[in-house]
Amino acid sequence: PDDKFKHLQRWWKHINSFSVTERSQWGADEVEEVDLFGEPTQEEKAQVQALMDKAKQAQKKVVAKSNIIWDVKPFDNTTSLILVEEKVRSIKMKGLEWKASRLIDVAFGIKKLQIAANIIDDLVSTDSVEEKILENVDLIQSIDVFAFNKLS
Repeated sequence: PDDKFKHLQRWWKHINSFSVTERSQWGADEVEEVDLFGEPTQEEKAQVQALMDKAKQAQKKVVAKSNIIWDVKPFDNTTSLILVEEKVRSIKMKGLEWKASRLIDVAFGIKKLQIAANIIDDLVSTDSVEEKILENVDLIQSIDVFAFNKLS
């Protein structure tokens, strides 16, 4: 090698410092060709599939839940909010769990019911719960979502 390639020259001297017998033991004949752009073998495909299956088993299914607080407004000031709450809590659906409630003053002695529920998003639609609540037309004037929070 030329003097301008100092690193190559150093490598060349290092390699030539070994005898021919030492260099023959390096196993140049045993080099396995690797096809970087070829199709994966059946063994490689099986290994990848096994790793993917193991990862899927280790992965827990996340159940999406939400917490909703509804404002339920009575039909008039003579409507019993205790009866309204009983009617609302009587709604049963898979994935629906009623939580705390309270009565809130609106104005001039009129109160509204504020009630919370936890739902599993895949099982319960908020629209269907609201429709069931509003089926009590003789007791309930309207319903609004006060808060909607994701739990998980």
